Formats: sequence, structure tokens, C-alpha cells
Amino acid sequence: MIEVKNLTKVYNSKHTKPCVALDDISFTLPNHGLVFILGKSGSGKSTLLNLLGGLDNITSGEIIADGNKIHELTEKEFDKYRSSYLGFIFQDYHLFDRLNVNKNIEIGMDIADKKDKYRIPLILEKVGLEGKGKKYPDQLSGGERQRVAVARALAKNPNLILADEPTGNLDVNTSTQILNLLKEISSEKLVVIVSHNISDADKYADQIIELQEGKIIRNDVRVPSYNNSFSIEKKTVYLPHTTNLTDEEVALLTDAFKNNNVKNIVQKDNGFQKNKVQPFEENTITLQNSSITFKNLQKLVSMFLKKRKSTRIITILMSTLLFALIFMLQTFLIYDSRLNDITPYDDNIVLSKGDVAAEGDAIYHAALHRVTDEDIEAFKHTGYDSNIYKIYSYAPNPSNSSSFYQYMTNDFYRNIDEFFIKSCAGTLICDESYLINRYGKDGKLTYLYQDQNPKDYGIIITDYVAHSIRFFNPTSYLTEDSVLGKHKLGNQYFYINAVIDTDYEEKYKDLTNIGNLENYSPQQLIELYDNPLYQSFIEDTTKYLGITYSFNENFAADLAKSKINSSVRVTNIVKLNNTLTDVSFSHAGSLKDDTINLSKSTYESIFKSTNYEEYDKFTLQIKDPVSSKIVYSKEVKINKVSSNQISTNLLIELTEVMTYSFGLYFDDISNSKEIVKVGKDLGYYVRNIDFDGSLFINKLTHTFDSFFRLIFIVLIVVLIGYIIVYGINNVRGSRYEIGIYKSLGGKFIDLGKVFILDILITGILICIACTIFTPIITIIANDVLVTSFQNVMDIHIIYTDILVVYKSIIATNLGIINFAILLSFFIPMLFLIKVKPIEIIRQNK
Repeated sequence: MIEVKNLTKVYNSKHTKPCVALDDISFTLPNHGLVFILGKSGSGKSTLLNLLGGLDNITSGEIIADGNKIHELTEKEFDKYRSSYLGFIFQDYHLFDRLNVNKNIEIGMDIADKKDKYRIPLILEKVGLEGKGKKYPDQLSGGERQRVAVARALAKNPNLILADEPTGNLDVNTSTQILNLLKEISSEKLVVIVSHNISDADKYADQIIELQEGKIIRNDVRVPSYNNSFSIEKKTVYLPHTTNLTDEEVALLTDAFKNNNVKNIVQKDNGFQKNKVQPFEENTITLQNSSITFKNLQKLVSMFLKKRKSTRIITILMSTLLFALIFMLQTFLIYDSRLNDITPYDDNIVLSKGDVAAEGDAIYHAALHRVTDEDIEAFKHTGYDSNIYKIYSYAPNPSNSSSFYQYMTNDFYRNIDEFFIKSCAGTLICDESYLINRYGKDGKLTYLYQDQNPKDYGIIITDYVAHSIRFFNPTSYLTEDSVLGKHKLGNQYFYINAVIDTDYEEKYKDLTNIGNLENYSPQQLIELYDNPLYQSFIEDTTKYLGITYSFNENFAADLAKSKINSSVRVTNIVKLNNTLTDVSFSHAGSLKDDTINLSKSTYESIFKSTNYEEYDKFTLQIKDPVSSKIVYSKEVKINKVSSNQISTNLLIELTEVMTYSFGLYFDDISNSKEIVKVGKDLGYYVRNIDFDGSLFINKLTHTFDSFFRLIFIVLIVVLIGYIIVYGINNVRGSRYEIGIYKSLGGKFIDLGKVFILDILITGILICIACTIFTPIITIIANDVLVTSFQNVMDIHIIYTDILVVYKSIIATNLGIINFAILLSFFIPMLFLIKVKPIEIIRQNK
């Protein structure tokens, strides 16, 4: 039994006065029977039905349904109430259009924890829909769809059935069928119908409640044993109330008049009497909890996925494109000028270890880092089993200029002056077979000149280097063999053991007369730099012709012992405050072992003191700038403060420490990609003519770092916002289905499962699309960039490290997409959880 006490519902609006839909009404409803709620539009009848169904909030008053105080229920308890206690039949049917009849009914049963799907055919038979369980709503007539709505309500076996204008959209015959069906059902259950049709109420109702402007103006019940049928008794004709006579009844009435058997005609009334206040029966029914099965959860997810298929596809495509743009920006942000490719001129892989930031026209000695045994082992772990040769930071400077180009010059072209090299790029420790393979003829190496007294610390130079020395020093070297022996070139002494024939003049005969490039016009320089032969020449001089060689594996130790150089520049000396400095020491033979002299400035720099007698010794340490390992450490005694000088044994030790390998040559390029990758991770870069352009690109990209990061952040925000908007629109676009589900008693937690699965599936599809297509797009864009750089700047680079991109895809997918998906789910759901089902249902389908 249902009791309504002092029920009031007021709708508040910001723009109009509050609207009182129900004004302090009270009544009771029986446990079964057919109740009609009548009234004109705006009278409050639909509002009353919604309050009885828990679809809307009560302003004040009470509704008690079989012991359950509806006005005090929580949202979760409302779900139980709608799922287990009542069934709704709407005027507009409110079926799930993308589910067939069976599934529409099954989901209603599922929500009410009625899992017996074998009842569905019986219920369909009861409502006259046999054999139509697999049809979809759009394949049914209006009457049939209303029967499905009735079947869905019946399948839950509820105590209360609420019907809002169930015949409003039906023809007369179909309306009669539906009302007869509801009348039959009301013999066991309470059926409440909202209607404006008084004649239907008079014919079918057991109780009529009529509203006007929110108040009850009529509350009548049917008189017990009321009979509204046509009859003739004792010459009195009894006509039914507001019911047309059948043809048979008309014939009987006609015969009665012909035979003078009619004396009185009585029109029956509607058979209702004023409802007396009935004592309220306490009959508490426990509300049942329920949860939708996973199978039907999948059906709902499938339904929502199908509904917005085109929007979902567009979202996936747009998200993938946004990701592609994000990853392209990442390639700029992660760009490393070590990512040089092997050029067409390479027949060796040549890697240098050091900083890539240029200092003026050159990267100086201090920027070179030490090759370690661990580095070489790492390269061998790639499967490389051929020769690995070390190149050392010791090489002549033919031009005698103060600039020390060394191996990492950022402008190889500027190291050439009228065809000759200004500064050599290091000494390669190799075997004779290496040079035979490169410059030999008939399996032999041709020596143009050889010193009669070669030294272990001596070097072998190419004829090109010899000619470069003579070109820059014409008065000092008058004959071809005058380059042999001990010479000072630049700021160091060298001992040249031999000159080998490379036949470079024949190979580059078309270039030997290029002259002074400073006299070239810009157009002539462009044409020269674009000349493949000139590019090959620059590559050759940078890596082979323009370096020196030694076959001595103990070259650094023997060079130090020779004391050929009476000074040494020591880099990265550790100060007392753990910072680094560089100091040049000259040799003083008069100093005892492990003894030094320091200049005032050096003393003050190390000890931060002007009291030159305060410290008489300190630990001289040299630190590798990359590994931060101490590569040399010794306690030395300070003899006096005058100039920077060291003893003989320290000269030898420091010379050996500072003559270190900073690069490697690999004579097998079959595994070049893996070697370059491992080298990059270890701090190496590929040495070739593209390094200049690579540094330029590095500088260019990092110049715009802030701009790229801003665009990157903007794109991330746009992507997250786009996915969130998709999720919000996805929920908003499904408000109608959400309203239906809620009106059936479906829980928000189940709706949450539906939409989180829906959005997660979309997110997974986005992830898959990004994982598949973003690298493809990135590779295509990379090829376009590389081609552009090759055409404009004649450089060969690997612009994008695809492995890095894949790592970014994984990180970004798990981070950004999942974050956006969660927001796109929670934001609209937090909004909808506060909205009553009736507000949702009122939205247009």
C-alpha cells in the first residue's frame, strides 16, 4: 500500500517565479487495482507520477511505499526502489533502439535481479508479441512498441506499475488492447495510469484521482460490485455509462420498444463514490539489490559504441594526428647532433667521443672525452667482431696557427686552405694491413720517404699531410723528404718516421687548383660545396688523408717517455673546492721527482689563498669530465711559487695521461646502425662531413626549444581537451539511454562500468592507432626533413630515432591518453549523478 502525506513539489527558476506543481496533497493507494490520475496539462499529474517513481525529488511531504519512505531514500536506495519495486511504462515507450525486443526486456529483468530469460517468451505471449523477440523497435508499430514497454515492466514482477499516457500515441483499437491488458494486470498489482481521457478512466479505473493546479479535486473509488453492462429488467432499460451499445444490444432495445416492454430508461452513473479515508496498512517490503550481468554490460557497451561510431572514428583519427604532431615536436626537442648517418663516402665507421657544443670555430682539446675499455666491450656486444682502432689526441698542425681544430671541428670546409689541411685530426693506431687496404698497391704500402732512424713515438704521415706542411711552411721545408725527423708544428713537437703514397693527386686532380676560397663568390662556393667530388675530398681529408698513423700499440707511453715535448697542457685538474681547471706546465729538469712550481695565479686558483707558504703540497687529481672518474692522482710537493713547472717524472706521467684516445675506427660497416646507436648512448657521434650541418640543426632546434616546448604543451592540452570533450559529448549524446536505464532502476555504478568500458575501448583504439600510424607518419615526415636537409645543406642525418619515438608512444599513451580518458569519464558522470532521471528523459531523443 502507498500513502502520500502533504506532498508538495515546487520548481524553482532563476528567471521566473517558483512554480508549484503539487500543493500539499494527501491520499492512499491500494495494493492492487487500476488507478487513473487525471487532469489537464499543467495540473501536476505527470509530476506526481515521477515522484511516485522516484524519478524526481520531493520538495516536502512524504511518500511511503510498503514501509519504504521514498522521500528519505538515498540515490542508491532509489535505484533499488526503481529496480525491484516498480515498473515504468512511458508514453514514448523509451526503448533502447539498438537492442532487440528480447534484450530490452532482459536488461529490465537483469536490473531487477530477475535472471530467468526463459520467462521472456511467456511474457511476450501474454502481451501479444509472440515471435517478435528478435525484432528491433524500429521494426515494430507504435502499439507493438508500447506492448514491449509493458512486457519490460511486467518482466520485473514489480509491486507497482506506473504508466505515463500509455495510449497517448496509439489508435483507438490499439489503445483498447493496451488498457485491457493493464486492467488484467491490475488484478494482481497496483497499476497507476496518468491520463487526460476521462472516458477511459470511467471504463477501466478502480480509483480516480483528479488534479487541478496541483491540488486534488477528486478522489473517487469504484462502487463494489458495480456493473456497467446493458440490461432490460422489468420493463426498465439500463444503459451503460459512456459506453456505446453493440449491434446486438441495439436490436434488443428495438424489439423491446416494438413489444411495449419499455416503461423506464435509466442511465447508469460512472459507478464511483467519494474515497473514504482508509486506514494505512503496514506492509514493509524489502528493496532488493542487483547488478547487471557482464553479458548485458557488453550489450550496453556495444549499443553505445554503435551509436556514435562516426564520432569515435573522427576522434581516433584526430587524436592520432595530434599525436603525430606531438611526436614530431619531440623529435625536435630530443634531436641530438650525434644522430649522423653513414654517408655514401664511408667505408669505415668513425666515432668520436666528446661534447657537441662548438666553441668558436672549433671544439677544443678540453671537449674530447676518453675512450674506455668498457666502451669497446659494449661495441663488441653488438656482435661486431672485426677490428676497432683507436685515434689519439696528438697530431701535427701544418699551418702552425694558434687554432687547434682537432678532431671535432664544426666546420670541416674551413680547415682547408687552397686545397691543403690546416690542422690534422689525430693519430690513428692501426696495423699495416689497414693502410695497405686503404692506400696499398698490389698488396704493398708505398713509402715515398722513410727516416733512417725511426722512433717508437714517431708517426707516419700521408703525402697529402706532407704537402700541406710544405705549403704552409715553404721556407722551412725545401725538399720533399725534409718533413722527416723531429719538427715543431703548431705548439707541439713531432717525429715523422715516414711518408706514404696515397695517390690523392690523381684522385682529386680536378680540385688541386681550387685556389684561395676567400676569393670565391657565394655562388661559386655553393657550386663547389655541392660538387660530390669536393664532398668526397672533404670526407677523405677529415678521416683518412688528414690524419697521422702509428703501428705502435704503446704509442702514448713511448711518446711520454721520449720527452719530445717539454711542456704539457693538463685539463680538468680538480681544485680543492672540487671544481675543474686547466693548467699548462713546462718541464724543469732541476726539479726533484713529484715536485712542481706554481705560478701565483695557479696557486690562488687552487688554494684560494695569497699566503704562498701556507700550502707546500697537494694532491694533483685529473678527472674525466664524462665518467667523473679520477684518471690520475698523485701527491706532489710545491717547490716554490714562480711559474708552472714540473719534474721529469711528472712530465712523463702527465703526457701519457693527456695523450688519450678519443675516437674509434671500425673497418666493418655491415652493422653500422647498431654501432651508431650504441655509440650515441655512450656519448659518441659519427664523424663525417655532415657534422657541421648536424651542429647547425642542433643549434637551430635548440634555439627554438622554448617555442617548441610551448607548442608541445599547447598540443598536449588540446589533445587532452579533445578527448575530454569527446567523453563529455559521448555521455551527453547518450543522455536519453541513461535516463531510460536510470528509470528502470539501473545503478550509476553500472552506468559507470558501461561508459568506462566504452571510453577505454576508444582509448585503446586511439593507442593502437597512434602506435601503428604515428611512427609511419613520423618516418614519412623524417624522410621529408632529411631529403630537405640533403637538398639544401648537403648533409646526411638520421633525424628521428624511432626507438625513442616508440618509448615516447608508450609513455604518452599510458600517461596522457589514460589521464584524458579518466577525466572524460568522471567529469560528465559527476554532473549526471546529481541529475534526476526525469530531467534526463525530458531531453529530446
